[in-house]
Amino acid sequence: MKLRRGVKAGWNIESSTKERLNPKKSKIEINSDFEKVLEIIKSGESIFITGNAGTGKTTLLRHAQGTVLKGKKTVTVAPTGVAAINSGGITIHRFFGFGPDITPQEVSKQYRPRKYLKEIGKLDTLIIDEISMVRADLMDCIEKALRRYGRQRNRPFGGVQLVLIGDLLQLPPVARNETKQVMMDAGYPSIYFFSAKCFQNQEISCVELKQIFRQKDIAFIKVLNAIRTATATQADLDLLN
Repeated sequence: MKLRRGVKAGWNIESSTKERLNPKKSKIEINSDFEKVLEIIKSGESIFITGNAGTGKTTLLRHAQGTVLKGKKTVTVAPTGVAAINSGGITIHRFFGFGPDITPQEVSKQYRPRKYLKEIGKLDTLIIDEISMVRADLMDCIEKALRRYGRQRNRPFGGVQLVLIGDLLQLPPVARNETKQVMMDAGYPSIYFFSAKCFQNQEISCVELKQIFRQKDIAFIKVLNAIRTATATQADLDLLN
């Protein structure tokens, strides 16, 4: 997968999602990074949005759903129930009808969505929140499911636009050691989503949000960034304490 830098109001599965993702309730300051993201999403290109905690990833998502994605068939999914609740969506496994041990081989041969077949067939944009937690083999399962049942069958991801959101320096995919070995034996260089085979010949725009809104104290922000990148000194820890 090549990440190219720089350059919910909408359609929801659950009725309660509309209230949680009401863009009118989210005040947003549009900076240059936000503008880039909105332009790319509006163009229909797939995008990976990343950045530190507090850089407005969720706020930007809500704004996009009420503006550039308005009128499109869009669904938000996440790898865990807690993440799905926080993003106002549902889990990946529930939407696609995947079993807990789903494999790309199963999706290619005998998979059929259990509940949301029509929704998958009409989907324009798939938003995946907390993408850092999605394993590479699950990403391949998603691609194969959309290729089989999306509105443009036999095309990569069924012609569906991807909006991937998350911070790779926060939550990693959950995988036991034996699972990691199985994935390595299957040809995955890592367990992270970007190592999925479906991304080998794909180029996706990547925008890193840099402005932190959650904190204003410059010294505190520097300490948090040092911890995030595993470069914290004793002085940083002393200040934090």
